[in-house]
Amino acid sequence: QKQPAEALRVWREIAAGPRRTAESLASVARLCSKFGYRAEAADLIREACELSTDDFALRLTAAEYLSAVQNFDKSLALLMDAERLAETEEERDVVIRNRLDVLRESGKLQAETAAMAARIATLAEATEQDWILLARYYEATEAIDEATAAADRALRINERSIPALALAARLREAAGDYAKSAEYSRQLAITDRRSATTHLKNVATLE
Repeated sequence: QKQPAEALRVWREIAAGPRRTAESLASVARLCSKFGYRAEAADLIREACELSTDDFALRLTAAEYLSAVQNFDKSLALLMDAERLAETEEERDVVIRNRLDVLRESGKLQAETAAMAARIATLAEATEQDWILLARYYEATEAIDEATAAADRALRINERSIPALALAARLREAAGDYAKSAEYSRQLAITDRRSATTHLKNVATLE
């Protein structure tokens, strides 16, 4: 069994010289992470991101590794970059969830939520997306009443918004208002026909 220093040297050779690509660096970074070499994994994955400027998944992994070594600012910067590269609602949702995790781990979630609320309060016309995002942040801080109020503001702008209805249903359930949560799930069954069966099952569970 190789000693740590020797193992790291051998692994680094995998991505040395002409073999130094984003893919090889990311592979070695994953190997380092698997065996607990977090600092080395973070350095390598960051190098990989510098070589590959349009890889969404790579930035998610890099943000995770940077957060693991408490380089939260760089982790958040990578998530901002990933958000720019996101092409679907699912990918954008992953970025938001990961950002909330990093902010929570860094101890900055409360302050960021307060700053976002203050910014939205100054807007002449906050958008549906503004209110949904604020609700997500409040939810992450376990401020369910404030989250619910923000989700309701999003629904005032667009009462058929699937993300807002789903969030409102989840928040009402968390608050113990099962009747209202079921009502939102019924609306989702009509609006989000692709997942109608799932929403109707939720109604049955809530009632």
